[in-house]
Amino acid sequence: MRYDYYHAAVVSDDQDTFEFVSIGPRGRILKKVVFDTTSHPDIFNLAFGDVPTNGTMVTDKAITGNEDRNKTLATIAKIVNVYTSAHPQRWVHIRGSTPSRTRLYKMAIGSNFKELNKMYVIYGYNKDGELEPFSSEKQFQAFLVKKKN
Repeated sequence: MRYDYYHAAVVSDDQDTFEFVSIGPRGRILKKVVFDTTSHPDIFNLAFGDVPTNGTMVTDKAITGNEDRNKTLATIAKIVNVYTSAHPQRWVHIRGSTPSRTRLYKMAIGSNFKELNKMYVIYGYNKDGELEPFSSEKQFQAFLVKKKN
């Protein structure tokens, strides 16, 4: 993808946690991306959000308003690429904390699908919770992504 992005730092030895700073009208806001285990050993959930000033946990429902949505999404995409390169056997589960955020992820995947499809296998969970190949024409509840060999 040819979008401007923030430089992210890996903050864990296992490359499961990344941080970057969003810069905009609301100031400098620390963001964190964490790949958490799930009940399936090869599927890891992507958790993303703001880090409160006390640094204790990620807030995934915060509305930052820093006017850098596309740059932030491009940074998350870069992080997913680094993560799946380090862990090519793992699937990444992506779901927004709200339906509108899930739609935002779908639009980002859809608008870059031609390029992303060369690098990743991409599925969506339909309204019945079943996996099917990604299509920008369909609505999905979440996404499952894996680096192609």
